[in-house]
Amino acid sequence: MPKVPLASPEGDGSQQEGIHTLSQERNVSALEEAFKSNVRDFYTRDDVSRVTTRKTQTITQAKVRMQKRFLVDTLKNLHKKYLAENPRKSVSYSLFCRLRPFWVVHPTLSDRETCLCKMHENLDFVAQKLFSMKLLNAPEPETLMAEICCDQTNKECMYNDCGNCKEKEFTLLREYEGSTQGPPAIWEHLSPILSYVKNVFPAVTVVHFLSDGPCTQYRQKGTF
Repeated sequence: MPKVPLASPEGDGSQQEGIHTLSQERNVSALEEAFKSNVRDFYTRDDVSRVTTRKTQTITQAKVRMQKRFLVDTLKNLHKKYLAENPRKSVSYSLFCRLRPFWVVHPTLSDRETCLCKMHENLDFVAQKLFSMKLLNAPEPETLMAEICCDQTNKECMYNDCGNCKEKEFTLLREYEGSTQGPPAIWEHLSPILSYVKNVFPAVTVVHFLSDGPCTQYRQKGTF
């Protein structure tokens, strides 16, 4: 009967260590996959992206065809939202962007089905500009709205009919110290003067301006 060589104790230890390492790698891999799946599921939530319905609104990658979903906010804001909802999960902004499913995309101008692209987008531009000038503490209209509205889900608050927040206004962090002399700057100075004249002398209907003549100021066609 042939003799079977017995494994040495060192060999048993090495084999067990290898099995333990393999088990650890599998656990780490499973955790990574669960984390990635959690981020992808976040992207496909209805409060993060909206589903499209037209047959032409599809996208294909690696021969996989999916119906498009349009993001309802910027990736930076969505990243902040994810971190707020998952304080124990640390994910960088770059990784958060890379984990976005390929069918979850930014809407183009032609993809929008509301007037946001034609009328209300200007509010975003104004807020971003004032923020870049360090006049506001946030560039998002939603954040600014939360400062002056009691409840953004309340129709009375959002339609300026609420008695508590009706009179609230945005507060600039500092006075603008620009050197522009165009219509916006001119009317910023004239508004309190005209309001005073209207209240004290209500019979006045015509105001004459005496100016030194620069075309960029009172005589500019954009002013009147």
